[in-house]
Amino acid sequence: MIKEKMMVKDFFEILFELLIAVAVVIIFLLPFILALIGGAIFATFIGMRGFIWLAFIILFSLVVGCYFTMKRLE
Repeated sequence: MIKEKMMVKDFFEILFELLIAVAVVIIFLLPFILALIGGAIFATFIGMRGFIWLAFIILFSLVVGCYFTMKRLE
């Protein structure tokens, strides 16, 4: 009986951790999905060359932001 309760508890802990992992992934990917949708709408107005430059600037700022965040965490 005690072993069954422990198995159920372990199952729910694993399920909870998976739920947190999925939520973190969705929260992390949401801005990129919204940026893609917004970028596709924006590209119709500024043309493809402007969209590529915009994507390059966004990626560059993302890399620089990650770099400075990692430096600050050290």
